[in-house]
Amino acid sequence: MYIKAKYPKVGREWYRQGIQGFGSLYGGNQVSDVTEIYNERGLEFINESSFPNKDSNVDPVALFIARVSNDLGTLDNQIGLDNIDLNSSITLLPNAYNNSVLYSVLPTSGLGDFNVVRGGLANKIDSLGNISEVSINEPRIDYSTGTPTILVEPQTTNLVTFSEEFTSWSSGGNPVLSNNQSSPDGGNNAYLFENSSNGDRLQQSLGILDAGTYTQSLFVKNKGGDVRMNFKNNSFGGSNVFLITDGGVVAETPNANRNVEDYGNGWFRISFTFTSNGTNGSFIQFFGDLGAVKDGFYIFGAQLEEQANATSYISTNGAAATRLEDVMSVDLTSLAISSITETINGVEQTPITSIPSTYTIPQGNINKIVMI
Repeated sequence: MYIKAKYPKVGREWYRQGIQGFGSLYGGNQVSDVTEIYNERGLEFINESSFPNKDSNVDPVALFIARVSNDLGTLDNQIGLDNIDLNSSITLLPNAYNNSVLYSVLPTSGLGDFNVVRGGLANKIDSLGNISEVSINEPRIDYSTGTPTILVEPQTTNLVTFSEEFTSWSSGGNPVLSNNQSSPDGGNNAYLFENSSNGDRLQQSLGILDAGTYTQSLFVKNKGGDVRMNFKNNSFGGSNVFLITDGGVVAETPNANRNVEDYGNGWFRISFTFTSNGTNGSFIQFFGDLGAVKDGFYIFGAQLEEQANATSYISTNGAAATRLEDVMSVDLTSLAISSITETINGVEQTPITSIPSTYTIPQGNINKIVMI
Protein backbone atom coordinates (compact mmCIF):
# COMPACT_ATOMS: atom_id res chain seq x y z
CA MET A 1 0.00 0.00 0.00
CA TYR A 2 0.94 3.66 -0.11
CA ILE A 3 1.48 5.61 3.07
CA LYS A 4 0.59 9.29 3.01
CA ALA A 5 1.69 11.67 5.74
CA LYS A 6 2.23 15.30 6.53
CA TYR A 7 5.92 15.86 7.32
CA PRO A 8 6.01 18.99 9.50
CA LYS A 9 9.69 19.81 8.97
CA VAL A 10 9.22 20.68 5.32
CA GLY A 11 5.47 21.22 5.20
CA ARG A 12 5.00 18.77 2.35
CA GLU A 13 3.08 15.53 1.89
CA TRP A 14 5.36 12.51 1.85
CA TYR A 15 4.54 9.23 0.19
CA ARG A 16 6.30 5.94 0.63
CA GLN A 17 5.43 2.60 -0.91
CA GLY A 18 5.47 -0.16 1.66
CA ILE A 19 6.31 -0.01 5.34
CA GLN A 20 10.08 -0.51 5.51
CA GLY A 21 12.05 2.71 5.23
CA PHE A 22 9.16 5.05 6.00
CA GLY A 23 10.59 5.74 9.43
CA SER A 24 13.62 7.41 7.87
CA LEU A 25 11.43 10.41 7.18
CA TYR A 26 11.13 10.86 10.92
CA GLY A 27 14.76 10.43 11.87
CA GLY A 28 16.12 7.24 10.34
CA ASN A 29 14.38 4.48 12.40
CA GLN A 30 12.70 1.68 10.50
CA VAL A 31 8.97 1.26 11.09
CA SER A 32 8.12 -1.96 12.90
CA ASP A 33 4.62 -1.19 14.15
CA VAL A 34 2.46 0.68 11.66
CA THR A 35 -0.44 0.99 14.11
CA GLU A 36 1.76 2.68 16.69
CA ILE A 37 3.10 5.13 14.13
CA TYR A 38 -0.46 5.80 13.02
CA ASN A 39 -1.55 6.68 16.53
CA GLU A 40 1.46 8.85 17.32
CA ARG A 41 1.77 10.70 14.04
CA GLY A 42 -1.81 10.75 12.88
CA LEU A 43 -0.90 9.31 9.49
CA GLU A 44 -3.45 8.60 6.80
CA PHE A 45 -3.14 5.16 5.18
CA ILE A 46 -4.57 4.73 1.72
CA ASN A 47 -4.64 1.55 -0.32
CA GLU A 48 -2.89 1.65 -3.68
CA SER A 49 -6.26 1.07 -5.37
CA SER A 50 -7.36 4.45 -4.04
CA PHE A 51 -4.99 6.14 -6.52
CA PRO A 52 -6.48 6.14 -10.02
CA ASN A 53 -3.22 7.75 -11.17
CA LYS A 54 -0.83 7.37 -8.28
CA ASP A 55 1.97 9.35 -9.92
CA SER A 56 -0.19 12.47 -9.97
CA ASN A 57 -0.54 12.20 -6.20
CA VAL A 58 3.17 11.91 -5.51
CA ASP A 59 5.16 15.01 -4.62
CA PRO A 60 8.41 14.49 -6.59
CA VAL A 61 10.32 17.07 -4.54
CA ALA A 62 9.44 15.24 -1.33
CA LEU A 63 10.53 11.95 -2.87
CA PHE A 64 13.78 13.56 -4.05
CA ILE A 65 14.60 14.89 -0.58
CA ALA A 66 13.68 11.57 1.02
CA ARG A 67 15.79 9.63 -1.50
CA VAL A 68 18.84 11.78 -0.77
CA SER A 69 18.30 11.38 2.97
CA ASN A 70 17.83 7.61 2.76
CA ASP A 71 21.03 7.34 0.71
CA LEU A 72 22.91 9.40 3.35
CA GLY A 73 23.59 12.00 0.70
CA THR A 74 23.97 15.74 1.19
CA LEU A 75 21.11 18.11 0.38
CA ASP A 76 23.10 21.30 -0.20
CA ASN A 77 20.14 23.56 -0.96
CA GLN A 78 16.56 23.54 -2.28
CA ILE A 79 16.92 26.33 -4.84
CA GLY A 80 14.82 25.72 -7.94
CA LEU A 81 12.85 22.82 -6.50
CA ASP A 82 9.65 24.87 -6.46
CA ASN A 83 9.76 25.34 -10.24
CA ILE A 84 10.65 22.02 -11.85
CA ASP A 85 9.12 20.75 -15.09
CA LEU A 86 7.09 17.71 -14.05
CA ASN A 87 6.89 16.61 -17.69
CA SER A 88 10.66 16.21 -18.02
CA SER A 89 12.30 12.80 -18.01
CA ILE A 90 15.42 14.10 -16.25
CA THR A 91 15.81 17.34 -14.30
CA LEU A 92 19.23 18.03 -12.80
CA LEU A 93 19.79 21.01 -10.51
CA PRO A 94 22.75 21.84 -8.23
CA ASN A 95 20.95 20.59 -5.13
CA ALA A 96 22.26 17.30 -3.78
CA TYR A 97 25.19 14.92 -4.00
CA ASN A 98 26.99 11.96 -2.51
CA ASN A 99 30.39 10.48 -3.13
CA SER A 100 30.46 9.60 -6.86
CA VAL A 101 26.78 10.63 -7.27
CA LEU A 102 25.02 13.79 -8.40
CA TYR A 103 21.29 13.41 -7.72
CA SER A 104 18.70 14.35 -10.33
CA VAL A 105 15.33 15.58 -9.05
CA LEU A 106 13.58 13.59 -11.76
CA PRO A 107 13.01 10.76 -12.35
CA THR A 108 12.08 9.80 -8.80
CA SER A 109 13.40 6.27 -9.44
CA GLY A 110 16.98 7.53 -9.48
CA LEU A 111 17.62 6.34 -13.04
CA GLY A 112 18.67 9.88 -13.93
CA ASP A 113 21.33 10.25 -11.26
CA PHE A 114 24.80 11.09 -12.58
CA ASN A 115 27.95 9.11 -11.95
CA VAL A 116 30.85 11.34 -10.89
CA VAL A 117 34.54 10.61 -11.44
CA ARG A 118 37.46 12.83 -10.43
CA GLY A 119 40.47 10.94 -9.19
CA GLY A 120 41.73 13.59 -6.79
CA LEU A 121 40.87 16.40 -4.40
CA ALA A 122 39.55 19.74 -5.66
CA ASN A 123 38.37 23.09 -4.35
CA LYS A 124 35.07 24.91 -4.61
CA ILE A 125 33.52 28.07 -3.21
CA ASP A 126 31.04 27.04 -0.53
CA SER A 127 27.80 28.77 0.47
CA LEU A 128 29.70 30.93 2.98
CA GLY A 129 31.97 32.27 0.24
CA ASN A 130 35.05 30.35 1.39
CA ILE A 131 37.40 28.17 -0.64
CA SER A 132 36.57 24.65 0.49
CA GLU A 133 38.21 21.31 -0.36
CA VAL A 134 36.11 18.35 -1.54
CA SER A 135 37.07 14.68 -1.61
CA ILE A 136 37.89 12.35 -4.49
CA ASN A 137 34.91 11.77 -6.85
CA GLU A 138 32.75 14.24 -4.94
CA PRO A 139 30.81 16.62 -7.22
CA ARG A 140 31.28 20.32 -6.55
CA ILE A 141 28.26 22.54 -5.86
CA ASP A 142 29.98 25.87 -6.21
CA TYR A 143 28.89 29.40 -5.20
CA SER A 144 31.55 31.46 -7.00
CA THR A 145 28.82 33.05 -9.15
CA GLY A 146 26.71 33.92 -6.08
CA THR A 147 24.20 31.11 -6.65
CA PRO A 148 24.78 27.35 -6.62
CA THR A 149 26.09 25.74 -9.80
CA ILE A 150 27.61 22.38 -10.66
CA LEU A 151 31.28 23.07 -11.30
CA VAL A 152 32.81 20.95 -14.09
CA GLU A 153 36.43 21.65 -14.98
CA PRO A 154 39.27 20.20 -17.06
CA GLN A 155 42.51 18.82 -15.70
CA THR A 156 44.99 21.59 -15.00
CA THR A 157 48.22 22.20 -13.08
CA ASN A 158 49.19 25.12 -10.87
CA LEU A 159 52.81 25.76 -11.91
CA VAL A 160 53.46 28.13 -9.00
CA THR A 161 55.32 25.95 -6.50
CA PHE A 162 54.54 28.08 -3.43
CA SER A 163 51.03 29.41 -3.92
CA GLU A 164 50.53 30.70 -0.37
CA GLU A 165 53.95 30.81 1.33
CA PHE A 166 55.14 34.14 -0.08
CA THR A 167 58.23 34.22 2.15
CA SER A 168 59.56 31.48 -0.19
CA TRP A 169 59.40 33.89 -3.15
CA SER A 170 62.31 36.08 -4.23
CA SER A 171 62.02 39.75 -3.35
CA GLY A 172 63.30 43.01 -4.77
CA GLY A 173 63.44 46.35 -2.98
CA ASN A 174 62.23 46.28 0.61
CA PRO A 175 58.77 44.67 0.76
CA VAL A 176 57.51 43.71 4.19
CA LEU A 177 55.43 40.54 4.60
CA SER A 178 53.34 39.58 7.60
CA ASN A 179 51.20 36.45 7.72
CA ASN A 180 48.35 35.16 9.90
CA GLN A 181 45.89 37.32 7.98
CA SER A 182 42.27 36.30 7.29
CA SER A 183 42.20 34.37 3.99
CA PRO A 184 39.62 33.31 1.35
CA ASP A 185 39.54 29.75 2.67
CA GLY A 186 38.21 30.91 6.04
CA GLY A 187 41.57 30.47 7.76
CA ASN A 188 44.45 32.82 8.52
CA ASN A 189 46.77 31.94 5.65
CA ALA A 190 46.95 35.26 3.83
CA TYR A 191 49.82 37.75 3.87
CA LEU A 192 49.94 41.51 4.14
CA PHE A 193 52.31 42.92 1.50
CA GLU A 194 53.65 46.35 2.45
CA ASN A 195 56.02 48.46 0.37
CA SER A 196 58.02 51.64 0.64
CA SER A 197 58.97 52.25 -2.99
CA ASN A 198 57.75 51.55 -6.52
CA GLY A 199 60.40 48.87 -6.96
CA ASP A 200 59.27 46.66 -4.09
CA ARG A 201 58.23 43.32 -5.55
CA LEU A 202 57.87 39.57 -5.13
CA GLN A 203 58.52 37.01 -7.86
CA GLN A 204 58.83 33.27 -8.42
CA SER A 205 60.83 31.84 -11.31
CA LEU A 206 59.09 29.16 -13.36
CA GLY A 207 61.65 28.42 -16.08
CA ILE A 208 60.73 28.32 -19.76
CA LEU A 209 57.02 27.74 -20.40
CA ASP A 210 55.98 25.56 -23.33
CA ALA A 211 54.35 27.48 -26.17
CA GLY A 212 50.67 27.90 -25.38
CA THR A 213 48.00 29.96 -23.66
CA TYR A 214 48.39 30.60 -19.94
CA THR A 215 46.45 32.37 -17.21
CA GLN A 216 47.94 33.59 -13.96
CA SER A 217 45.85 34.68 -11.01
CA LEU A 218 46.12 36.02 -7.46
CA PHE A 219 43.68 36.84 -4.67
CA VAL A 220 44.02 40.42 -3.39
CA LYS A 221 42.25 42.52 -0.78
CA ASN A 222 42.38 46.20 0.09
CA LYS A 223 44.07 47.15 3.37
CA GLY A 224 42.69 50.66 3.56
CA GLY A 225 44.51 52.93 1.13
CA ASP A 226 44.23 52.87 -2.67
CA VAL A 227 46.95 50.86 -4.45
CA ARG A 228 48.12 50.56 -8.07
CA MET A 229 49.55 47.05 -8.46
CA ASN A 230 51.40 45.65 -11.48
CA PHE A 231 50.82 41.92 -11.98
CA LYS A 232 52.99 40.48 -14.75
CA ASN A 233 54.86 37.53 -16.22
CA ASN A 234 58.21 37.89 -17.98
CA SER A 235 57.19 35.30 -20.58
CA PHE A 236 54.51 37.77 -21.65
CA GLY A 237 56.38 40.98 -20.97
CA GLY A 238 53.50 43.41 -20.67
CA SER A 239 52.24 45.30 -17.65
CA ASN A 240 48.89 44.56 -16.03
CA VAL A 241 47.98 47.28 -13.57
CA PHE A 242 45.08 46.68 -11.19
CA LEU A 243 43.59 49.31 -8.88
CA ILE A 244 42.96 47.95 -5.39
CA THR A 245 40.63 50.32 -3.54
CA ASP A 246 38.13 50.27 -0.72
CA GLY A 247 35.39 50.24 -3.36
CA GLY A 248 36.72 47.14 -5.11
CA VAL A 249 39.34 46.04 -7.62
CA VAL A 250 39.44 46.92 -11.33
CA ALA A 251 41.93 46.73 -14.18
CA GLU A 252 43.37 50.20 -14.76
CA THR A 253 43.03 49.71 -18.51
CA PRO A 254 40.18 47.32 -19.28
CA ASN A 255 41.30 44.50 -21.52
CA ALA A 256 39.70 41.26 -22.66
CA ASN A 257 42.72 39.38 -21.32
CA ARG A 258 42.37 40.84 -17.81
CA ASN A 259 39.72 39.74 -15.38
CA VAL A 260 38.54 40.52 -11.84
CA GLU A 261 36.20 38.25 -9.86
CA ASP A 262 34.56 39.26 -6.58
CA TYR A 263 34.91 36.41 -4.08
CA GLY A 264 33.21 38.20 -1.21
CA ASN A 265 34.54 39.18 2.20
CA GLY A 266 36.59 41.90 0.49
CA TRP A 267 38.61 39.42 -1.60
CA PHE A 268 38.99 39.69 -5.37
CA ARG A 269 40.76 37.33 -7.74
CA ILE A 270 42.71 39.15 -10.43
CA SER A 271 43.96 37.31 -13.52
CA PHE A 272 45.31 37.85 -16.99
CA THR A 273 45.77 35.53 -19.96
CA PHE A 274 48.77 35.55 -22.28
CA THR A 275 50.52 33.46 -24.94
CA SER A 276 53.98 32.05 -24.34
CA ASN A 277 56.30 31.61 -27.34
CA GLY A 278 58.08 28.70 -25.69
CA THR A 279 61.50 30.39 -25.57
CA ASN A 280 61.42 33.11 -22.89
CA GLY A 281 62.18 32.42 -19.26
CA SER A 282 59.14 32.96 -17.08
CA PHE A 283 58.52 34.36 -13.63
CA ILE A 284 55.27 35.36 -12.00
CA GLN A 285 55.73 38.76 -10.40
CA PHE A 286 53.88 41.62 -8.77
CA PHE A 287 55.00 45.09 -7.79
CA GLY A 288 53.78 47.19 -4.92
CA ASP A 289 52.16 50.59 -5.14
CA LEU A 290 52.99 52.49 -8.32
CA GLY A 291 51.48 55.74 -7.06
CA ALA A 292 52.77 58.65 -5.03
CA VAL A 293 51.20 57.36 -1.81
CA LYS A 294 52.49 53.95 -0.71
CA ASP A 295 50.19 51.47 0.94
CA GLY A 296 49.88 47.73 1.45
CA PHE A 297 47.38 45.08 0.41
CA TYR A 298 46.57 41.48 1.27
CA ILE A 299 47.60 38.56 -0.98
CA PHE A 300 46.68 34.87 -1.20
CA GLY A 301 46.68 31.96 -3.62
CA ALA A 302 48.93 32.59 -6.64
CA GLN A 303 48.27 30.37 -9.64
CA LEU A 304 49.66 29.91 -13.16
CA GLU A 305 48.04 27.34 -15.44
CA GLU A 306 47.98 26.46 -19.11
CA GLN A 307 44.37 27.47 -19.60
CA ALA A 308 42.49 30.26 -21.39
CA ASN A 309 40.92 31.37 -18.08
CA ALA A 310 41.51 30.97 -14.36
CA THR A 311 40.04 27.77 -12.95
CA SER A 312 39.35 26.91 -9.32
CA TYR A 313 42.23 27.44 -6.95
CA ILE A 314 44.88 24.70 -6.53
CA SER A 315 47.04 24.97 -3.42
CA THR A 316 50.77 24.17 -3.68
CA ASN A 317 53.55 23.91 -1.11
CA GLY A 318 56.95 23.29 -2.71
CA ALA A 319 55.91 21.64 -5.99
CA ALA A 320 53.44 22.11 -8.83
CA ALA A 321 50.09 20.39 -8.23
CA THR A 322 47.45 19.01 -10.60
CA ARG A 323 43.67 18.89 -10.28
CA LEU A 324 42.14 16.10 -12.36
CA GLU A 325 39.12 16.70 -14.61
CA ASP A 326 35.52 16.27 -13.52
CA VAL A 327 33.57 13.64 -15.50
CA MET A 328 29.83 13.44 -14.76
CA SER A 329 27.71 11.15 -16.90
CA VAL A 330 24.40 9.30 -17.02
CA ASP A 331 23.23 6.26 -19.00
CA LEU A 332 20.22 7.19 -21.15
CA THR A 333 19.55 3.79 -22.74
CA SER A 334 16.62 3.04 -20.41
CA LEU A 335 14.97 6.44 -20.91
CA ALA A 336 13.21 7.78 -24.00
CA ILE A 337 14.96 11.14 -24.35
CA SER A 338 14.32 13.36 -27.39
CA SER A 339 15.85 16.67 -26.28
CA ILE A 340 18.50 17.89 -23.82
CA THR A 341 18.63 21.54 -22.77
CA GLU A 342 21.66 22.77 -20.82
CA THR A 343 21.92 26.06 -18.94
CA ILE A 344 25.62 26.89 -18.57
CA ASN A 345 27.07 30.03 -16.97
CA GLY A 346 23.53 31.42 -16.79
CA VAL A 347 22.84 30.96 -20.53
CA GLU A 348 20.37 28.43 -21.90
CA GLN A 349 22.02 26.53 -24.74
CA THR A 350 20.51 25.33 -28.01
CA PRO A 351 18.74 22.01 -27.31
CA ILE A 352 20.58 18.81 -28.19
CA THR A 353 18.42 16.54 -30.33
CA SER A 354 21.00 13.92 -31.30
CA ILE A 355 20.82 11.90 -28.11
CA PRO A 356 23.85 9.82 -27.04
CA SER A 357 23.53 6.57 -25.12
CA THR A 358 25.68 8.11 -22.39
CA TYR A 359 25.42 11.85 -21.76
CA THR A 360 28.36 13.70 -20.18
CA ILE A 361 27.96 17.14 -18.61
CA PRO A 362 30.02 19.80 -20.44
CA GLN A 363 32.57 21.97 -18.66
CA GLY A 364 31.50 25.19 -17.01
CA ASN A 365 29.22 26.37 -14.20
CA ILE A 366 26.09 24.30 -14.80
CA ASN A 367 22.80 25.85 -13.65
CA LYS A 368 20.36 23.26 -14.95
CA ILE A 369 19.97 20.30 -17.29
CA VAL A 370 16.50 19.27 -18.48
CA MET A 371 15.82 16.24 -20.68
CA ILE A 372 12.46 15.45 -22.25
